[in-house]
Amino acid sequence: MKKTVLSVILLGCALLAEAQPAGGFGGFQMPQVKLETSQEWKDVNYAGDDQAYHTCDIYLPKKEQASYPVVIHIYGSAWFSNNSKGAADLGTIVKALLEAGYAVVCPNHRSSMDAKWPAQLHDIKAVVRFVRGEAAKYKFDTSFIATSGFSSGGHLSSTTATTSGKRQMTVGTVNIDLEGSVGNFTNQSSAVNAACDWSGPIDLTAMDCGEHMQMGDNSPEDVLLDSKLSKEPDKYRSLSATTYVDANTPPIIIFHGEKDNVVPCCQGRKFYEVLKAAGVKTEATFVPEGGHGMGMYAEENLQKMVRFLNSVRGVAPAPSGAVGGASTLINPQGKITFQYKNDHAKEVLVDVQFAGRKPMTRDPQTGLWTVTLDAPAPDMYPYCFIVDGVSVMDPECGQYFPNEGFKNSLLEIKSPNGLPHDIKEVPHGRVEYIHYFSNSIHATNHAIVYLPPSYNAFDQNKKYPVFYLISGTTDTEEVYYKVGRINYILDNLIAEGKAKEMIVVLPYGNPTKLMPTMGFPRMGDGQRPPGGMMPQGGMMPQGGMMPQGGMMPQGGMMPQGGMMPQGSMMPQGGMGGRRGMGGMGRGMMGGFDPFGRDLIYDLMPYIEANYNTINDADNRAIGGFSRGGNQALYNGLTNLDKFSYLCSYSSFTSTDIPDVYDHASSTNKKIHLFWLGVGTDDFLYGNARDYMAFLDEKGIHSVKEFTTDKYGHTWMNAKYFLTKTLPLLFNKEAAKQAMATAQPAPAATGNEPQFTAGVMSRLFPRPIVSPEYGENDITFRFKAPEADSVKLCCEMLPTLIPMERDSDGVWTTVITDYLFDTFKYCFVVDGTPVADPSNMYLSPDQGFKFSVADNPRSPFNFASQGDIQHGRVSYDLNTGEAWYISPMPTGPTAPVFIQLVPGEGDTMESWFKVGGADAIADKLLADHKTKPCIITTSKLEFMNQGDQPPTIKVHTLKASDFPTWPQRRRALFRLLTSLNKK
Repeated sequence: MKKTVLSVILLGCALLAEAQPAGGFGGFQMPQVKLETSQEWKDVNYAGDDQAYHTCDIYLPKKEQASYPVVIHIYGSAWFSNNSKGAADLGTIVKALLEAGYAVVCPNHRSSMDAKWPAQLHDIKAVVRFVRGEAAKYKFDTSFIATSGFSSGGHLSSTTATTSGKRQMTVGTVNIDLEGSVGNFTNQSSAVNAACDWSGPIDLTAMDCGEHMQMGDNSPEDVLLDSKLSKEPDKYRSLSATTYVDANTPPIIIFHGEKDNVVPCCQGRKFYEVLKAAGVKTEATFVPEGGHGMGMYAEENLQKMVRFLNSVRGVAPAPSGAVGGASTLINPQGKITFQYKNDHAKEVLVDVQFAGRKPMTRDPQTGLWTVTLDAPAPDMYPYCFIVDGVSVMDPECGQYFPNEGFKNSLLEIKSPNGLPHDIKEVPHGRVEYIHYFSNSIHATNHAIVYLPPSYNAFDQNKKYPVFYLISGTTDTEEVYYKVGRINYILDNLIAEGKAKEMIVVLPYGNPTKLMPTMGFPRMGDGQRPPGGMMPQGGMMPQGGMMPQGGMMPQGGMMPQGGMMPQGSMMPQGGMGGRRGMGGMGRGMMGGFDPFGRDLIYDLMPYIEANYNTINDADNRAIGGFSRGGNQALYNGLTNLDKFSYLCSYSSFTSTDIPDVYDHASSTNKKIHLFWLGVGTDDFLYGNARDYMAFLDEKGIHSVKEFTTDKYGHTWMNAKYFLTKTLPLLFNKEAAKQAMATAQPAPAATGNEPQFTAGVMSRLFPRPIVSPEYGENDITFRFKAPEADSVKLCCEMLPTLIPMERDSDGVWTTVITDYLFDTFKYCFVVDGTPVADPSNMYLSPDQGFKFSVADNPRSPFNFASQGDIQHGRVSYDLNTGEAWYISPMPTGPTAPVFIQLVPGEGDTMESWFKVGGADAIADKLLADHKTKPCIITTSKLEFMNQGDQPPTIKVHTLKASDFPTWPQRRRALFRLLTSLNKK
């Protein structure tokens, strides 16, 4: 088919777009596509004249913000149309961008009949300048502007990007003006930060790239240039985006169909190769069955586009695959801008690990608090906002730090060269949440299990070694997954052939909190617990910084993860030398070690009974960070018949373990790898160095690793140490080589920071208890001495409940209703919503993260269920789906399928972490009140593929049908119990 004929067809289809189904063919969208927006402007003239071809439509996302990053999306028409902005992929690309929090501008531009090249480029450059010039009026965030386009729009998008920063160039014999003078904002920059190319023609000197496709005479580019390639090749070079590519070209993502018979796929491939050769950040997706638009706009591709743009902005993907806005932006100049919207605050600071606390400035017009800082080295950094003295998570950040006390958000700074924890295009393992009854603590405990990509539960012939990996003192078991990125680090190492496939188990490190007899005594009248009040922010100061009035050991940094188990005491005389750990590392209670007993006698037997594991010392490893490192070494060294790989990250351990240190020869023979890592700026460095020297003195072999640039006692160190040790685990030769080349501990200088009893008492006073569950009430507490008003907000209560302040600045209120319901709540402090810093349970929402009240006396709380069987919840990180499989009876059983649809703002975790779907199903099944079931948040699209209708009945429950989680949980209860009656 001749290209000229195809171009005419394209133009006709674009002009008659209403005849096409919405969301189908790229560029051929129905003008009446309904977009969910907060504001729209139509036919805005961006050039300051009266020409229709100089107008644009502006769309702002439904979720209102002070400002929005911008994408300019350009329609495709082979440059023939000057008025197709209403058909610019509204139902696909534009919709996806709006849902991801981007403002979208869809412009018209002059056609090849109105003016010749480069007039069309001048028009798009004018749109970029208009966005900057009218930013305040339309809420544009001009720190990020990208272009996007389909077909000829892809060409204009790409050329705008490759010519960014270039005003005039000579291409052979052609002197081309790349900027133009269209519009009223010629003093503004026309540079863009990124571009998306959907099926665009890129190299107009070789449209067919040698692929047998006759382009014909009077092609669209001939018309646009009013020339012929054979006569004026330099004109065609000046039209080509590839001509202008250099190292300064902004990032570009490419999508092209391999069966495109209008713009051959070789155009996209060549563009990708040219960009890569120039060192430009780029990605490319070539769709095997994709045509010129047809089959290109699968949700997977739209989300790839969004993730790419987010990554350029420095915004990490939100949990569960959800895409949301973010207030923290990485600017092209290597700066980081923190933004926070709060109309009630008098003073706001950002508290970020790499810079400490920095004051923010409020814009009186937008109400936006901002501060711009120099970017540190690429990595992940915890941060929060200090609002009138109260620490607040960033409500626009999807990533957060799971901790029993402090509440931090996470800033992820990408590296152009990649980092070990990046989410790469490699096979990914899955993550399962498990519950098991522990006879050691007489309670239901929990853990997380990582399964490698090849794991198949039904393949009993393939078994895997197991690495037990423990987090820090106040961290939950999620931290090594959500902050330490163990799953992604291991995915990447396995894909590169640098690590063995293994199962990783993340235990909960503080099981004393789960024991029925543990916890603080009931407090009356807001009385604080013995030992003093915890500073607002929970077990550890926010952002890894020192609490007011505290003192930092010389040369040390505050831990992210904390060290001291609740209720433990520092042994008299400090921590160094040959003294024991006391409660520091082992959670000892009068000689009883709850964590160790649970690990050896409950968790390990559960793992080995339920997963395909190799059960001997050669195939077990144990390690941990901070307190978890102490627990790992103590339990590893006292169970050398079970573990032969021992790892300690940023910790130290006891020098008083019988039959280990005094029998070096025997001990060394049992250990394949003894690996110790710590930062020289860690406040534990002195103690850790002393322990290393003690091992050397005893003749115990160990590998020692030190860092100097990761801010002390931080999870950056934990991730780094993982990348060093994972390749050595279950690899005897690599471990042997590492041990053979290990160096002795550095000599003491006398200036090493030491973690002493005095430091302990300052860093770990006792916390506030909130919520506290009584027989007939629930007490909520929050410390804010400077606040004028604190109120309790609960999702099922119509009004806020005022709280009363005591002499210590602790605000308290008691409720007597909804005692056994599970619900979301927060505190409203002088108008600012704040999660409860004393409650480890957060609702995994896309935006503001509420705390979750879940009474342990409720029959649908795991704590009250006793010794019953539990199903497992598996999170598929590739698809953003959660799957729960209940315990299954022996023999053939057909489980019931239940689909739970998340509500607006929910993630794939919400139905389980707030809705308690797994706990409800476990309990009802144990009581014989429901049938075995599979519960999922999947859209189950695979069931609708093929010609035959699905034969499996699916029961569906939508969160949007019920306004609160108590109502949703009751609806799920009714659905599950109704299954037993059928």
